[in-house]
Amino acid sequence: MNQDTVKSDKNNNKKSAPAAATTSSPLKIPALFRKIDWWAFAVSTLLVFIGYLLTIAPDVTLEDSGELAVGSMYAGVPHPPGYPVWTLYTWFFTKILPFSNIAWRVAMASAVAGALACGLIALVVSRGSSMMMESITSLKGIERRWESAICFVSGIVAAMLMGFNGYMWSQSVIVEVYSLSVLSLMGMICCLMRWIYAPQQNRYLYWAFFLFGICLTNHMSLLVAAMGIQLVVAASNKKLGRDMFLGNSIIYIVLLFVLKESFVGKASMFFLFNLIGVGSVLACGWLIFKTQSILTEWKVVLISALAFLLGCAFYFYMPLASMTNPPMNWGYARTAEGFMHALLRGQYGSISPTNNLMSFFGQLGIYVEGAMEEFHLVYLLIGLVPFFFYRLMQKRERSWLIGLSGLFFCLSVIMLILLNPTPDRQSRDLNKVFFTASHTIVAMGVGYGLSLLAAYLLTQYEKVRRFALIGGAIAVAVSLYTLASVVSETFPEQSIIGGLSRTFQHGENILTIFSALFLVVLTSVFVGVIILSRSRVLLVPILGIFLLFPVHSVISHWQDNEQRGHLFGYWFGHDMFTPPFETAEGKSIYPEMAKDAILFGGTDPGRFNPTYMIFCESFIAAKNKPNDPDFDRRDVYLITQNALADGTYLSYIRAHYNRSAQIDPPFFQNFFDKRGLKLFMPLWKGLDKTFLALGDSIEKERRVGTSWFKTDDFKDVAALRQRLGEKKDPVSQFLFEKLSPETQKLLSAGDDKAFARALAKDLNVLIDSGAIYDKERFAGVKLSDHSQRFIKENPKSYTLVRWNRLLLEDAYSEIEKSNGGVYPNLEIHTPSKEDSERSFSEYLQDAQRRLQTGQLRPGEDVKLTHGRVQVSGSVAVMAINGLLTKTIFDKNPQHEFYIEESFPLDWMFPHLTPYGIIMKINREPVPVISEEIVRNDHEFWSQFSGRLIGNWIDYDTPVKEICDFAERLYLRRDYRGFTGDRKFIRDDSAQKAFSKLRSSLGGLYSWRLGYMGIDCPPSFRAQKNPEELKRVIRETDFAFKQAFAFCPYSPEAVYRYVQFLSNQGRDDDAILIANTCLKFDPENGQIKGLAQQLESIKAARNQPAAVRTANLEGVFNQVNLMLQQGKAAEAVPLLDQIVANPGAGQEAVLMAARVFLQLNDTARLEQALSRMTQIAPDNPEAWYDLSGIQVMVGKQKEAVDSLKRAIQNSNERLKREPTARNIINEAKKDTRFGPLRQLDPELDRLLSGS
Repeated sequence: MNQDTVKSDKNNNKKSAPAAATTSSPLKIPALFRKIDWWAFAVSTLLVFIGYLLTIAPDVTLEDSGELAVGSMYAGVPHPPGYPVWTLYTWFFTKILPFSNIAWRVAMASAVAGALACGLIALVVSRGSSMMMESITSLKGIERRWESAICFVSGIVAAMLMGFNGYMWSQSVIVEVYSLSVLSLMGMICCLMRWIYAPQQNRYLYWAFFLFGICLTNHMSLLVAAMGIQLVVAASNKKLGRDMFLGNSIIYIVLLFVLKESFVGKASMFFLFNLIGVGSVLACGWLIFKTQSILTEWKVVLISALAFLLGCAFYFYMPLASMTNPPMNWGYARTAEGFMHALLRGQYGSISPTNNLMSFFGQLGIYVEGAMEEFHLVYLLIGLVPFFFYRLMQKRERSWLIGLSGLFFCLSVIMLILLNPTPDRQSRDLNKVFFTASHTIVAMGVGYGLSLLAAYLLTQYEKVRRFALIGGAIAVAVSLYTLASVVSETFPEQSIIGGLSRTFQHGENILTIFSALFLVVLTSVFVGVIILSRSRVLLVPILGIFLLFPVHSVISHWQDNEQRGHLFGYWFGHDMFTPPFETAEGKSIYPEMAKDAILFGGTDPGRFNPTYMIFCESFIAAKNKPNDPDFDRRDVYLITQNALADGTYLSYIRAHYNRSAQIDPPFFQNFFDKRGLKLFMPLWKGLDKTFLALGDSIEKERRVGTSWFKTDDFKDVAALRQRLGEKKDPVSQFLFEKLSPETQKLLSAGDDKAFARALAKDLNVLIDSGAIYDKERFAGVKLSDHSQRFIKENPKSYTLVRWNRLLLEDAYSEIEKSNGGVYPNLEIHTPSKEDSERSFSEYLQDAQRRLQTGQLRPGEDVKLTHGRVQVSGSVAVMAINGLLTKTIFDKNPQHEFYIEESFPLDWMFPHLTPYGIIMKINREPVPVISEEIVRNDHEFWSQFSGRLIGNWIDYDTPVKEICDFAERLYLRRDYRGFTGDRKFIRDDSAQKAFSKLRSSLGGLYSWRLGYMGIDCPPSFRAQKNPEELKRVIRETDFAFKQAFAFCPYSPEAVYRYVQFLSNQGRDDDAILIANTCLKFDPENGQIKGLAQQLESIKAARNQPAAVRTANLEGVFNQVNLMLQQGKAAEAVPLLDQIVANPGAGQEAVLMAARVFLQLNDTARLEQALSRMTQIAPDNPEAWYDLSGIQVMVGKQKEAVDSLKRAIQNSNERLKREPTARNIINEAKKDTRFGPLRQLDPELDRLLSGS
């Protein structure tokens, strides 16, 4: 510890007071970190890394893994904000690790970063503990050996608690960005600590701000730490903090005027902005008052700001990478618009901070619950210990504690306000990773708390023994409470002893319960040691107990975070292209995906995992992909249907698959010209010229790929020499003339190897010199279909080399076939800017028409403002995406199409059939779901289920058995009789992903029944044929059973299955499904509401007609509530009940009709309007509307009768009310009724006679 004193005390075991680091001593300031600190760093890093190495994912996983791995392999641009430093860091790992697959290499980079981050926590805790002990007078008598032991143990414990914290562990064994984000944060904290140790050495402050800039390139959520960093500075140096807050204040005032318009309609964001800004102004004012000066440290502030901007400047790597047209080129950052779109996360929704105090307190509760799950309450209480000694510390250590507290506040509370999470499971799972950074401060607090506890027990034992016993007793009580809670949640019907007995007998939830029991034992042992230590503490056992603290974390978090042997992400990507499994006859159930297919990928894994398979797995050596050594699907065109409405994404796929149509402006000139920096235009032009040329050369190499000739590309050199030498065919004559004189000489003399080398060199020059195709020259060559399509395309740029190579392969069987480059050889038609504008215009016109007629879809936000139509929301975006996918489908008829669905696209449904885990979009509509279609799908998913949960679900499996299975396996982890893969039960990402796949296929069948809320024309409905109807109902039920069994807390699987069951009148099963889901997601308000609605439906069905009529108002209110929440499709079962209820009035049935109209459910709409004519038989409008819908469904005879009745009722009403609406005038203008007039002369007379 004495390394921060000027004099050595090698011969003195007692502490001397440290030299003040702030004095202007001419002597060199000693190093901050001691050997013991570095040992803590090294041991912690090694232990955490070993843990990560043992649990690392073997291949690509789900969520963002595939996309990020592709970004790493090609040093491209991943999803916003682009992660440039992370990309370069992981790219390095893909190069230095020459073995295994790309995803594993990048996951190793995550593991290394995570382990190093935890090592830095150990370093900071070890040294900070020493500083705190040194600063407290009563602790200065600690012997160096004991102090070192305490610091070493505390550092390791803090590092291990963070390393095996679920937030950190889960992200460090897969391809993800968060572990490097934490590493950069810890690097910044280390630099801040070094600066606080010697504030006159500002270079460490500059390094801290530079690393903070790096932090922002790794994850923008860390921006909230800015105020925390400035608080660290102000706590240590008031003058410097004052000038930094002055800078904040100036920026705040400027932005207040510049961004005034952008805050319109964003009251909560504006409040938070003002809170931070006004806080900076007040802090600046207070510090000016305390220091009685201003701007004395402006140079340091300016240099710190420049260092920060330098760290952020790595973002400019994105346009440079984008210029190479990499496979992962998110946002198309090579354009100024695309760069800002990616940088500002334009594709994501705007931030909506918490604006309700009660919601905020609830969210604080969510954060605390998450922290307790990851650290345990006992550890969190220990983390508060340093604050009890705050007043005993010196200024430097107080500053450090204040600074860390400020950082924690920003990384937790401010982050919580910005994220505004809801209490349901999906929101918690989505947002928890954003709090990983704040947990580093928690871990450090625990480490410091342990150090101070151990130090006081060692030096002040008699004074603190009583407090240690009380604290230990509290820890035992808290641990016992946790154990009791876990046991009671697992076995609600059992006592604690009974539950423990059942756990150890059957292994149910054994790890969770054992970890809780382990902590009870550990805290009890601590109390026992204190009891046995009468006058002097036994420190070695105490430190041993502390060292065992992380064991609880490892045991409790292992099952939810380990990824060893998990191949679910690989299966998700690979099996799209090569569906596994065979029939009983040994034939593949589904063939491989067609060559040159176009694949639409919707969900995150649905687009990212096939992206990985195409662009990574296809390009690594066979030895590095043992699961399928021959896999190579670089021929497939992958497009994300969800992003087609985004102009930057259209540029992205156009650059990949329709390169000749994509023209790119120079980046630097455009970017800086728009920002008023024309003065430096020669510089910008020079940068553009340099980097565009570099990007162009890299893109060319990627597209050419294996087209360049190598000596071993010639299978039969002798035969090739003979053909070229004889020059009997036009191609050989042409090639001979293009050969260099040296190569021509080698034709007749010289060995084959020398000739092959020379020939390869000459041919490479030739194929890069222009098109070699000439119709007469290649007249005698049998060209492949691929080459013939190339002739029609007539490529002009990068693919010219590829075309030339293919022509030579066709002409000479002696030349080895080559695989090609990164992208498919041939271009396809992708939507142009005009196509996009036309689709948007078509949608606007359609939306305006439906707005005027009250036919908007659920969730569709369409407004008419100052005569202009404005649309927003995901429904509108997906409608435009649907039009653009139809454009791609129609204009590429020579390609097969497949889709992994996220949002259903209406036009596709008639074309869809199952294809393994995804669906095929058939060129022609499929009128019937045949027995063969159902049999193949059923057999495939029965076998696939065996991979996941076992192959035990069949048509006759009761819903209750599936719900019992879900509770037993997913909640209690009772594996008795389980025949599936336990890893799947522990992998919630896999559960959600495969449930979504199966649910989408269930939706395909459900659409044929008319249950999807998307119009299914009568010609496609299963009801038209009794056998098909029986077949489709049975298979829909089977698909939804599996989807629910794969993930019983998936809202989509639950809603779709419940809708199906309710339509089938199976209320008890529907209620059971909803209630089971609630056990997994008890805070999900939507599922709670669904369960209540289902109970109401059941009650209504089971009551006598008179009672049903009496209760109709309650059902009516429920439906109104659902419609207000945008859940029109989910209200369909209740609306069916309203229409069928004899006591329903006009208002209720009219509401049902309006919803059915919005959903475009013509069958239900007809029923509702028919019911209206029964309720109000004299109402002309009811008959008129019924006639209109009958025309739409092809019931012309019925439409004629209804329209006649409408006219009759209208005429009678006009006699009573001459100013009433005249139905005849309306019908004359209604084009729907034109064919009816030709069909029925009497109707024509009625319409003509008035």
